[in-house]
Amino acid sequence: MTTSFYRAFEDRLRGSRELIKQRQQVYLPFLQPLKQIYAENQALDLGCGRGEWLEVLLEDGFQAHGVDLDEGMLDACQALNLPAELADALTTLESTPDASLSVVSGFHIAEHMPFSSLQTLVAHALRTLKPAGLLILETPNPENLVVGTNNFYLDPTHERPIPHLVLNFLAEHSGFQRTKTLRLQEPPQLATETNLELMHVLGGASPDYAIVSQKAAIDEQLALFDEAFAKEYGLALDMLAWRYDSGLKSSIREVAEKVDSNTQKEAALSGQMEQLQNRVELLEQISAEDMHARQLLEQALTRVEEQKALLDSELSEVKCHAEMLKDECEEVKREFAGASERIDHLKTQLKALNLQLEGLTVELSEVTHHKHQIHSDLLNTETYKRGLHASLVSLEERMHSIQHQLNEALGNTHHWWQQAAAQEQHVKALLTSTSWRITWPLRALSHAVSRIASLPVRLIKATARPFLHLAMHTVLERPALRTRLARILQRHPKLHHHLRLFAKRRNLIGYFPPVDTNLAMHEGYSTPEQEGLDQTGGVPRGPDLSALSAEARRYFHELNDAIKQQKPGSL
Repeated sequence: MTTSFYRAFEDRLRGSRELIKQRQQVYLPFLQPLKQIYAENQALDLGCGRGEWLEVLLEDGFQAHGVDLDEGMLDACQALNLPAELADALTTLESTPDASLSVVSGFHIAEHMPFSSLQTLVAHALRTLKPAGLLILETPNPENLVVGTNNFYLDPTHERPIPHLVLNFLAEHSGFQRTKTLRLQEPPQLATETNLELMHVLGGASPDYAIVSQKAAIDEQLALFDEAFAKEYGLALDMLAWRYDSGLKSSIREVAEKVDSNTQKEAALSGQMEQLQNRVELLEQISAEDMHARQLLEQALTRVEEQKALLDSELSEVKCHAEMLKDECEEVKREFAGASERIDHLKTQLKALNLQLEGLTVELSEVTHHKHQIHSDLLNTETYKRGLHASLVSLEERMHSIQHQLNEALGNTHHWWQQAAAQEQHVKALLTSTSWRITWPLRALSHAVSRIASLPVRLIKATARPFLHLAMHTVLERPALRTRLARILQRHPKLHHHLRLFAKRRNLIGYFPPVDTNLAMHEGYSTPEQEGLDQTGGVPRGPDLSALSAEARRYFHELNDAIKQQKPGSL
């Protein structure tokens, strides 16, 4: 590509310098807080092109510098004495010191780069920015379907469209504190347009977008940018599609209302047709009367002519009657003229009624056409209704299948209930058997011997328990002593666990997880029933159930009562 091609290409398709500078004013609210934080603000514009953004930065008080690889573009910057040079964007950014820039920008450069290079650019931008510094990347918006499928590829150097979610994630993943998406350059009238067309959805979304990413800083500095980051910019594709669907639904409702109105008009036209039919019958009657009047008139004229001929032949004989006949003839002529005028008037009325009949016939044909359309819609509705009925039948068959499976499960449940009842009858038979009653004295003697053998141990524990309670209370009130003893006891886990259980039962410490009594018996621990002698009477207290729920305690007592009832000799 020659050095002049891309310059001419951008002059033709991107727009004038004044238009581009006007569009870039949208970024100024993000830049203003930087001037409150830093006395000097250095800005680096990557791919500066003709230098419109450099002009905006310089006019706003920033120390701007631009780089570009296109000599044709740099000619425009040099003509305006703008600070731009021929250099590679990534090389320049990599050689820039850490935390030395307030703004790093790249307008329509991201779509020209491989994605790996774009990742490197974002990472070095984060490194070179000061706290609260801004990275601005503007690129074509593939949300605009015309841009994403056609206009984007007008530039032969473009790599691929970059969705805004990808660019947002890249900035966040690279370590930027927050990122804002700005949709740009959409037609302003679309913001309030209520009658959207399909082309508005396809090509009306913002043709460009930019991300403004901010480097982490203290909260007081970031708060200065909150207003700019909170604002919404541009038109998204999903919003235009939603507005288009809403308008389409409104149009459908209007069509339905018109159909209802046409139905009413059809009924009104039917009434008018009946009235017109009555008028036609009346006109036919009038026409018949007119024909009869014409016949009478013709007969009268015939008679007049006959009389005139007779009078002419008898003129010489009846001259005395000539004047009288002449007067009669004039009177007949006047009657004939009046009848002719009436006939002409009736013809005019007949023509007007024929025109009205033709208009009503046209309206009737239109109403008939609408009626056929409505009938077609009703047929489509009936087809959809039959589909729903088929789905309902399928659901009913599935429900019957589930009911059959449920009946089988209930049958299995009844079988296992019968098995449990049989086992219960077997246990009852065992408890009532002769062998169980015969061996009862032996079991009672064994229980008494075990109680007598364990009596000395229980008496020793009952005697030592108050002294141990007092000693533990004294240790727990002294944190230093308690810490040292805890370190020693941790070397003996079983002893430590047993002492914690004892302290918990005496309410010396808070909640302690319940101990598995089977495990305690295997490891040499005494169960609550073995060591829980009452200090006054030496009666076993039973296990501590305070850690159990009310439902669990109820199940425990019911089970314990059932076991006692099954022990012969229990009181």
